[in-house]
Amino acid sequence: MNERNLRYFRKTLSAQLEDLIAREKQTVEGLQEAESRVSDSVDQATKEAGINFRLRIQSREVRLMGKIRAALERIEEGTFGIFRAYSTPQVVQTTGSTAIPHSPVNAEVSK
Repeated sequence: MNERNLRYFRKTLSAQLEDLIAREKQTVEGLQEAESRVSDSVDQATKEAGINFRLRIQSREVRLMGKIRAALERIEEGTFGIFRAYSTPQVVQTTGSTAIPHSPVNAEVSK
């Protein structure tokens, strides 16, 4: 992969990571604000369901942040775009990496 493509992916992945970090902070702040008890049991159950939903989303985003950080490390190491699912390293065209740039496995391989 050439330097121009690496810069593009580094910029894209960094922007995604920053967005996820900002959303994580908002979730934590929202949970801190939602600590008050509601007197009605139905309202309390609705509030708890919303909190559980936010926590599930946050859990998925934390895993995604790990994948993005790993992809950024592969860019720095010079192994980005070389997919590990092959027995020998295979460099994939840029179009294969743009769909899910943080993935260590090529979409064609995972089918």
